[in-house]
Amino acid sequence: IVDDPIFDAFYASTVPSLHSVLETSQKNKAAGSMLIDKIGPVILLTHSQAGPYGWILGDANPSKVKAIVAPEPSGLPFQNAVTLGIDMTRAWGPASLPIVYSPPTLTADSVSRKIVEQNLSLNYTCWQQVDPARKLANLAKIPVLMATSESGEHTVYDGCTASYLV
Repeated sequence: IVDDPIFDAFYASTVPSLHSVLETSQKNKAAGSMLIDKIGPVILLTHSQAGPYGWILGDANPSKVKAIVAPEPSGLPFQNAVTLGIDMTRAWGPASLPIVYSPPTLTADSVSRKIVEQNLSLNYTCWQQVDPARKLANLAKIPVLMATSESGEHTVYDGCTASYLV
């Protein structure tokens, strides 16, 4: 539709898929934060592959993100969900980018982790922080609703993500 401002705005928001999780996260954080600054307080709705962006945007904008609704968000703390082998894509726990912890940490390596549950037949590993666990300083201020169907693959691992966010 030529010169339709609504279509032009939609089309400008689409991007090709990137292979780098880190680059995609950085771009979503920058663009999402600019949008939140422009429109004001928001309730984020993320789903599936966009799930980790809710944690990133909430952490970056804790006073403007009023809630995060995450039906079946992708991944587990520190890794992608159900992959062949362990793919430590999310170095900072729920996110691939630095997020604010209390006590503070400057490196992802300072977020000590341990395996608390593993099912090799389902290719599932649940990582949590070593006690005493650091708190997710900014995300702790934001109400979160995670929804998981009873029959989907997320029933295997969404509980691990929810436990990490507490």
